[in-house]
Amino acid sequence: MNTKIDIAYARQQTDMADFLYYLTSVYGEQLYTEKIRLKNLIAELYGGEEKIKRLYSRAIMEDGLSQRIYALLQKSMNERQPLLDAIACRFAENNFLSEKIGKKVTNAFAEGITLFGVLSTQVGESDGEWVDKYGVKYSADRRKLIWCTNWDLEDYSILNGVQVICDSAFYDCSSLQSIHIPNSVKSIGNNVFEACSSLRSIHIPNSVKSIGDNAFWGCSSLQSIHISDNVANIGDNAFCWCSSLQDVHIPDSVKSIGDSTFSKCSSLQNIYISNSVISIERKAFEDCSSLQSIHIPDSVTSIGEYAFKGCSSLQHIHISNSVTDIWRNTFEHCSSLQNIQIPNSVTSIKEYAFLGCFSLQRIHIPNSVTIIWRDAFLGCSASFDVDVNNPHYTSIDRALYSKDRKKLIKGNTKKDFIIPYGVTSIGDCAFYGYSSLQSIHIPDSVTCIEDYAFSKCSSLQSIHIPNSVTSIGAHVFSECSSLKNIHIPDSVTSIGRSTLQNISLNWMIVRLVGRAFYGCSSLQSIRIPNSVESIVDSTFFKCI
Repeated sequence: MNTKIDIAYARQQTDMADFLYYLTSVYGEQLYTEKIRLKNLIAELYGGEEKIKRLYSRAIMEDGLSQRIYALLQKSMNERQPLLDAIACRFAENNFLSEKIGKKVTNAFAEGITLFGVLSTQVGESDGEWVDKYGVKYSADRRKLIWCTNWDLEDYSILNGVQVICDSAFYDCSSLQSIHIPNSVKSIGNNVFEACSSLRSIHIPNSVKSIGDNAFWGCSSLQSIHISDNVANIGDNAFCWCSSLQDVHIPDSVKSIGDSTFSKCSSLQNIYISNSVISIERKAFEDCSSLQSIHIPDSVTSIGEYAFKGCSSLQHIHISNSVTDIWRNTFEHCSSLQNIQIPNSVTSIKEYAFLGCFSLQRIHIPNSVTIIWRDAFLGCSASFDVDVNNPHYTSIDRALYSKDRKKLIKGNTKKDFIIPYGVTSIGDCAFYGYSSLQSIHIPDSVTCIEDYAFSKCSSLQSIHIPNSVTSIGAHVFSECSSLKNIHIPDSVTSIGRSTLQNISLNWMIVRLVGRAFYGCSSLQSIRIPNSVESIVDSTFFKCI
């Protein structure tokens, strides 16, 4: 006899549907395919009438009823009922039973494996109620745990036979420290243990198939959790703000890690993601600041926005070869991330994908990448290596360029940078935050310097802009705190928002855009030529 079975409880289940349900909650639904074993369990454990034992044993051994009903699990929900009715009719005819008895037997087998789904986690008027001595309310048939009315409850064992824990059942039970969930429970509803701030650990039995949204949200003392191999669904925000949770194992049964499932789990250090997972949704691991490394298996095809945002201790990550897009802000502020291998399956890298990854040293762009969005690597000082077969991008001396080499997309960490002749534009944020940059040579092929191109280059002291340049974008020199000299040629007709110091404006500028000299706290004098027709509000904002 398997030691997991509660013999006394099993013998109390005189309703055959309840008895079969309890057996499958312990041994799994596959028990229906093991005819001799199922027959023997009924003979040994069923506490009802002998004639009922004989009827169900005959149904199993002679009619193969359990196996046939188990096979219905492979059918769609719409197909199951008419097929079940046909099985009941044939069983009744073969055994000279009334149609009513035939349906009762087949329905008991169907309920034993919840052929038509688990009970709703919502409370209905027909559920009735029964309250135990601890102040925990159940449905009249004891299949649902509805609500805990005892706010001082510290330790509790849920009744055997309960199938679902209803939505918000233990919501805000801040004194609850431990709870035992029996093998009969198949579904944990939404918000069930939300804000149970004293709950330290929990074991989810093999019978559970679904964990609802926000189920353990804010369980700030929860340090460990065992998720059974039969759980198929973990809801959004299920473990959000479980700030003491350290280790998590995602079982093979789970296909998707939902929105914010482990968001704000600031103590989470280790996570195992099984090969069954195909998607990691948005904010799934946001602000898991203790997570140092993670392996994303090849089964994963999608990683959502902000999925690893704020994982400030993350140093290494393996991205699966099935991922096609790196979405916006996916690795934002992963400030310890040093190296990342972008697989050859990726076609696009969205905006701010690696925003603030200050420690990133090297980025390899495979030939599959067709588009890198603006600001994808904002705040990264990494060097680039582009596959020679990539039709859209190339790298020159570890800097990133368009394939035709006309646009400089992202510079490198050199102190003295020379832009090769032929480049016509310096892209948005090309050198943003490159604090080591001291000097730069801009060839006279360049006509446009785009927004934030040299923003926060705190060591840049001087710059010469050639006569070919006609447009300087917004905030191009914002927060270049060491910049003392800049030459702006007559060809420039517009200056966007930027930070400049000790300059002489040429006579061809016709318009000063808002905040053109924002934050020029060292600016002592300026001469505005007659060509200027308008000065926009806040042009000299914070020049004090």
